[in-house]
Amino acid sequence: MKSNQKGFTLIELMIVVAIVGILASVALPQYAAYTAQSELAACYKEATSIRTMYDQTVHTNGAGVTAGTTAASLGVTPSACTGNSGVIVIAASSATSNHIVATTGVLSSINDAVDIKLSRTAAGWTCDIDLDGTTTALTTAEADSLGGLPGNCS
Repeated sequence: MKSNQKGFTLIELMIVVAIVGILASVALPQYAAYTAQSELAACYKEATSIRTMYDQTVHTNGAGVTAGTTAASLGVTPSACTGNSGVIVIAASSATSNHIVATTGVLSSINDAVDIKLSRTAAGWTCDIDLDGTTTALTTAEADSLGGLPGNCS
């Protein structure tokens, strides 16, 4: 009598599980880097929109923005940074030198939060990205794990 069985053998199933495991081990770190890069880029864009509103306020009022000015008072509703337990602060150090600091939440690819500091000087705006709460610049490896730094940031 002829027996006709259908289905997969155990070895075939084990091969499929091994292939899926290998693909997952490559995909998950790439996904973490992608999400960190997108959060950094969103936070940067949000900070630059505040920069634009800041310049408009200075142009309209003819004076610098004072300490304690919030993004909301400039007409910007922050979401990308603050939605991921980050913050945006506008710090006035003088009438011509002010800083917009956008702090991200903890980025999984470097396991730390990042400060995006936009500084206004008489020559224009500059951008620096440091580890949260420090003046330690990102290493090349950390910047690479974030997919590079946005805009003209260093």
